[in-house]
Amino acid sequence: MPGASRERVFESAVMLVPLSLLTKASLIGRDLVAAYFFGATPALDAFLVADSIPRFLGSALLVGSFSMVFVPVLVEQLGGGDEREAWAMTSSLANITVLLLGSVSLASCLFAPTIVTAIAPGMTSEYQEMASALIRMLAVTTLLIGLAEVLRSVLYAQRSFLVPMIAVFLATLIAIAITVASISSIGIYSLALGAVVGAVARVAIQITSQRGKGARYQLVLHWRHPAIRKMALLFAGMSVMMGLNQLNTMATRYFASWLEPGSIAVYNYASLAETVLVDTFALSLITPLFPEMSSLASRGEMAEFRRNFYLALRTIALVLFPVIGLSVVFRTPAIAIVLERGAFTSQDTERVAAVYPFLAVAILVWGSGRIITFAFYALQQVRPLVIVTAWGVGLNIALDWLLVRPMGLAGLAVAASVGAIGGAVLAIWLLGGIVGWEDASAGAAIIAKIVFLSGILVTVAWLLFTATEYIPFSKGLWLVWGRIAVASSVSVAMYLVLLPLCGVRDFQLVQTALSSRLAPLGVSIRRRNHQDGWTRKKLHKLS
Repeated sequence: MPGASRERVFESAVMLVPLSLLTKASLIGRDLVAAYFFGATPALDAFLVADSIPRFLGSALLVGSFSMVFVPVLVEQLGGGDEREAWAMTSSLANITVLLLGSVSLASCLFAPTIVTAIAPGMTSEYQEMASALIRMLAVTTLLIGLAEVLRSVLYAQRSFLVPMIAVFLATLIAIAITVASISSIGIYSLALGAVVGAVARVAIQITSQRGKGARYQLVLHWRHPAIRKMALLFAGMSVMMGLNQLNTMATRYFASWLEPGSIAVYNYASLAETVLVDTFALSLITPLFPEMSSLASRGEMAEFRRNFYLALRTIALVLFPVIGLSVVFRTPAIAIVLERGAFTSQDTERVAAVYPFLAVAILVWGSGRIITFAFYALQQVRPLVIVTAWGVGLNIALDWLLVRPMGLAGLAVAASVGAIGGAVLAIWLLGGIVGWEDASAGAAIIAKIVFLSGILVTVAWLLFTATEYIPFSKGLWLVWGRIAVASSVSVAMYLVLLPLCGVRDFQLVQTALSSRLAPLGVSIRRRNHQDGWTRKKLHKLS
């Protein structure tokens, strides 16, 4: 990927970060509503168990893997110039989605009690019945989320990254509004009603966005289309992989159902950092990069593909290592400030804070591993991903079984972290065998520096936050926020100063993209002559 194209990708990533933050804030808002009204209770456990069923069934068939398979193929089809054929293929896949996921939705309604008994045997019969009813309400979301995935993939292939995020943001706000409006009359079932209405809104917004973009829907089922056959083979492997990931979540909830009531909810709250931190920073970078990597892979430009992969991996590590570290340091006050109100008590805060440090390693690896997964998707190499996922999930579930009794929820978190590390090591080894190792040693050295500097950042932040605890009147809500802000700002500033001094220059790529985007608004991060000359040379060196 030429330097100018690479710069455009990172400019898109920078622009996606604010919207991604807004979107994640809305998703957190939904979780805050659940925390406020239900806390860490058996009723919320029942909802989480029910919510995992359509996610598992959809992922095992289509949802989540569709864009990874479809975007490279559609980019290739549109690049060939035959748009009519490309949209016929797209319509066929959309219609297959409706038939397949519609059948799954119906099946989950019919067998809801059996499914709940198998997944959460530790629940009482009262809450098992509640979970079954919730499954029936949520069943249609399997179909709706599948359709949204098809539409999102089309938009990504068209290099339109903002609309899918806007759709998720608005749909989440609608879901929250529906939940709050109906919670007094139907209780926990309001969460399911909000999810259904929000899914409908997400599909409608993305359909509306296709007007004037040349997309043409057709009522066809071209089962034998060469591109569909090609994708079917990829889907088979990816369905196994996505299904295994959801099976891992269900296994965690299976073991948690035998622990203290509310344990499923506590583990879910501890996992929120993945939504807030990983999806915001990692996916904002990867989303615009994925079509470019797919294009490089389709042209066989492996050297450029490899350089951009390692650059993206280093950039993600540059952000996630310090962010996850700070989240561990400030976990207790942050959880209390964000969640501790309504039905969510101080005891719930302590339970979530006790689990999070053990889970933080897994969240860090999952975030860094997103670019590895996307690289395999761009290469259309599914078999290695299936092997990696099976190994990681198998290791995780085995450790769940071994650690849940002696360590409780913390044991499940440790199992997740060890399983994530095991999967990531195998994934990097397999990917290196495909694209080569030429840039790996330099990238590993830079990541080692990032880890070291992140450790310094976390230590300084902890020392500053601890020292300010002894300031009089330092324990009020706003003063706690202030202590966190001061400790974070000072430690991050030191981190940014030390990065170039230690030879880590990858952050300049994001800085350059930000400068280019803000220049039209009259904001100059660098002098114009630096933007036009020195910066371009640095971008070339960074690659």
